Amino acid sequence: MDSSVAQAAARCIPLLTFSRRRIKPDRLEAFKSVYEVFAQAVFDRTAGVKAIFAFPEPDDELAYWHVFWSRDVERLSLNDIDGFSELLSLYASTAEDPDVVEVYGGWNQSTVDAAKAMPWLTHNFHTPLAGYMKADGMGQSGPPMFGFTRRKVKPGMLEGLVASFPKVCELWYEKANGGILCATVSRDPTDPDVVHDLRIMANKEAYMAHADKADGPLSAAIQTWFANYDERFPIIGELFAASPNDDAFHSSSIVKVEKRPEMATFHWGAGGGMLGPMPDMNKGDCE
Repeated sequence: MDSSVAQAAARCIPLLTFSRRRIKPDRLEAFKSVYEVFAQAVFDRTAGVKAIFAFPEPDDELAYWHVFWSRDVERLSLNDIDGFSELLSLYASTAEDPDVVEVYGGWNQSTVDAAKAMPWLTHNFHTPLAGYMKADGMGQSGPPMFGFTRRKVKPGMLEGLVASFPKVCELWYEKANGGILCATVSRDPTDPDVVHDLRIMANKEAYMAHADKADGPLSAAIQTWFANYDERFPIIGELFAASPNDDAFHSSSIVKVEKRPEMATFHWGAGGGMLGPMPDMNKGDCE
């Protein structure tokens, strides 16, 4: 493996946040309207923002999963976008009862300082144990797939996981014409035996390629890496994709697990309750 690929497969450049936000009970319709306008304005005015969307939780209409992806952390500012203050007023979280925001990727001290000004949110800043997050979409056509999962690691096997995952990432980095855009693992802030595994795929073809059974070296590397997970516990998380009910998105063709993944799945478009524009992982790449 080229050393430059190994180095690239260990860098997380963009900023990615993921959160479950609660909406005030009497402000749901206002939230939908204000978020839709605000998200579109951010997307249109900020070249580095490739994803800003939200979906309602299936069993709670007052809870929305939020995803935000920005390539340019240094120049990112939402305060000057019309509707930002109004949007903040529609959330139910308070300093005494905050919502939680998971912060991944290329955050910096400025990000941490900005979070301190929002006491109604608890920000968990994740330092990747291994993996990468690409800044560009590799020219791949979408729609993309975002997967946020939490996985249980066997007691005492975290070091083995961290040692084995880079090999997988090196192989994934150039797979599917570079369409596997993100593969990272980081430690859960509360449970030492749980890690957050993130995946962003340019499209379904990239997803299928990441578990290519015909690729011998990749299959072997995945087997070695996956042996560190505690298969007595299911993989849990949230999946955003074009056809999330496709069984291919819920299983691996390489590793058979004892417990089937327990994933909340969301379908792109207004029919699935989506707010905000469709993600475009190539947006701004030539600017």
